[in-house]
Amino acid sequence: MSLIVRKIEYNKWMQRDILNGAEPSSDAITNCMKTTRNTLSVWYINDSTELEEAVLAMASQFDHLDTADFLIIEIPLLQEKHLLLDKTRGMTPYSNFADNHRDIINLDYSSLGSMARIVVESIKRSYRERFTRPKLINLLKQGIDDGKIKPEDLKESVRAKLFQA
Repeated sequence: MSLIVRKIEYNKWMQRDILNGAEPSSDAITNCMKTTRNTLSVWYINDSTELEEAVLAMASQFDHLDTADFLIIEIPLLQEKHLLLDKTRGMTPYSNFADNHRDIINLDYSSLGSMARIVVESIKRSYRERFTRPKLINLLKQGIDDGKIKPEDLKESVRAKLFQA
């Protein structure tokens, strides 16, 4: 089943008891679903075995390396809510994965609420993967070793964490 991946701030979603029907906090929505030109950036994967590829594409853009949560969303959930995906080349140092980028397009007040409900549903289904700082460091180092990314394409603060003695 085709999936999309998005970084979220899990603790913000859990500020309220969303697992038992509470509405998500505005912090969760405004921090985790920041849009640009009415679009929400996500990464497409064919199945969960490609999750680390999507995380590498995102993490290679990070300004800092901290523990991060990534949500896996089934594309049929988007289709049920009539949310549209547009294939757009991603801005990532992992250029061979850049074509896996998608935007959820034409978002407005109502569809952003639908997207929030999809996030809640995906959290309820335990479709979240936490990557600790050491796990992200290892993933980035492996990406460099495999030739997927170049160290010079990473932010200086990230390079410093990867190569500190």
